[in-house]
Amino acid sequence: MGDLMTEKTISVYKEFIPKIIEGSKTLICKLKKEGDKTHVVFDKGIDAVFPKSQVKRWIPKTKFKVGEVYSICVNDELVWYCPKFVNGMMGEPIVDKDCSVCHVDRKGKEVIGFQCAKSLRIKVLSIREQKLLDITKDDVKKEGYKYDYPLYPKSHFVADFLNIYYNKIPKNIKNQDFNGKVDFIEIAREWNPYTWVLEFKVI
Repeated sequence: MGDLMTEKTISVYKEFIPKIIEGSKTLICKLKKEGDKTHVVFDKGIDAVFPKSQVKRWIPKTKFKVGEVYSICVNDELVWYCPKFVNGMMGEPIVDKDCSVCHVDRKGKEVIGFQCAKSLRIKVLSIREQKLLDITKDDVKKEGYKYDYPLYPKSHFVADFLNIYYNKIPKNIKNQDFNGKVDFIEIAREWNPYTWVLEFKVI
């Protein structure tokens, strides 16, 4: 069924998995790293992103590419889920290729194997580059944030992004004293990094 040595993967935050499976999250914002380069197709925008280490290669490996299929992973582990029992897996996707619900036959006996388990894969539909705080209201919704949260959805998105990339925030910004307290919005305004915005669909 594939492994990290052969699969093209995109790593995501564990809490995002249920949203991807149920279809409420169709957008991923990834931090743009120094040296990342793009390939642009006329009239179609960004077609691919190359990491710095690959730029000088004759046939460079892409980091992200429109039309490519990627397996979702969390903490370097491929994510598996049961497409026959999606609602029951919300918040607890299969990561060990085992589903106790589907692996029971009509007589109530356990079925050997994991025929129902499916690797969570996405196909990249578009790529664009933008500043973190330039994300639109519509894109926040595509990121899976609903407008019934106690925290404004965009603020919720920014807080999660900073948490995911906390170790990438420059120390001179992260260690500042913002009016006596650490304010994530102020940190976001000071840093406001470039991101790769990937729109996708589950396949």
